[in-house]
Amino acid sequence: MISNPFSAIGLPRQDLLFWADRHEFKEKFIQYLKIPDSQNVKTMVLTGEYGAGKTHALLFAKITCEQSTPPIPVVYISSPGGSYCELYRKIIETLGFDEIILTFDTLISKNKERILSAIEKVPTERQELRHVESLSTERIVKRSFPDIDSDLGIVLAQVYNDRNLDLCRSWLLGRELTKMEMGKLNVSKSIISDETAQDILGDILKILMSDRLQFILLIDEFEDVANLPRNDLVEYQKAFRMFLDQNIAGLKIILAWTYSSYLEFTEERGMFSSRKTYTALSDRLKYNMEQLKALEGKDLVDFLSDTIARTNTGPLKKCIEPKAIEYLEKNNSQWQPRQLNVVMNRAFELAISKKHFPINAALIKDALVQTGTKKGPSDKVA
Repeated sequence: MISNPFSAIGLPRQDLLFWADRHEFKEKFIQYLKIPDSQNVKTMVLTGEYGAGKTHALLFAKITCEQSTPPIPVVYISSPGGSYCELYRKIIETLGFDEIILTFDTLISKNKERILSAIEKVPTERQELRHVESLSTERIVKRSFPDIDSDLGIVLAQVYNDRNLDLCRSWLLGRELTKMEMGKLNVSKSIISDETAQDILGDILKILMSDRLQFILLIDEFEDVANLPRNDLVEYQKAFRMFLDQNIAGLKIILAWTYSSYLEFTEERGMFSSRKTYTALSDRLKYNMEQLKALEGKDLVDFLSDTIARTNTGPLKKCIEPKAIEYLEKNNSQWQPRQLNVVMNRAFELAISKKHFPINAALIKDALVQTGTKKGPSDKVA
């Protein structure tokens, strides 16, 4: 019995490694993910119009990294946020406070004998001893990471020594602390400015990557930054550029960005027209752009055959006639995967209800009409 493999718009998590088309890009993408480059930060801008498969590609990348041997550290962020500070919070929340601290504890534990030696030389009461231990830990942090933000070093040292854990967590997650709370932590600032956020994020990633070859950051729907008020957009791109300029070795960043919006950015049009304001960031992002193009020819046939093969055995023509595929191609030369999935879902529903397989051109025509699919590329912006 033939079943409908197009019944869900989005694939369930366990099926995100399924890839039905553009196999040449897929192999190149996997290679980019898995081969470390420890020399400097690398960026990829993944473009395509609405429904091109950008989100699927990022989630595919996430699970590919998680299932690699050994696993590749990876974080997926569904949107860039309304400010760089918000992006910072999303990344830290996704990383998890415990993961950050576990990595830091492992680093400091390598120097445990030095810490104990420093403490044993000082005859103090128990409360004072904890203070000395904290100071010793701060020194080890500075020695391990000479350029680390001083407040971050103070906070991490207190976490290592189980002091002010709730306040430390709040500080790391970007909550604005009161003067009293900052005094208790002995820090000079909260992470509430874009400049501070990009600086602290860079330091945290350096710590996380201290014993790793690479770290991959995936940011979806980056075109959303164009919806920010102009002044906020300027500050955001400035902070993002400064973050890239930290040039963290082994860090890879992949941005999913609607193609039309990306073009406006690189050509400084629309929301991005502002006297060369974005030129510096554009220069850092333009060298590695991959476009998920519309399905046509072999890619379209691969999408149909690979998807149908997930739930049905036998040749493709058992489920859909070659002339029906020709009708699809003639009707629209710019099929996006999401759009084609909607049409094929309806075509399979009609064929199953009418017990009419293989699907012919007439059923495809009915599916196109019933789904309201227009001829030509989608004009919806993601």
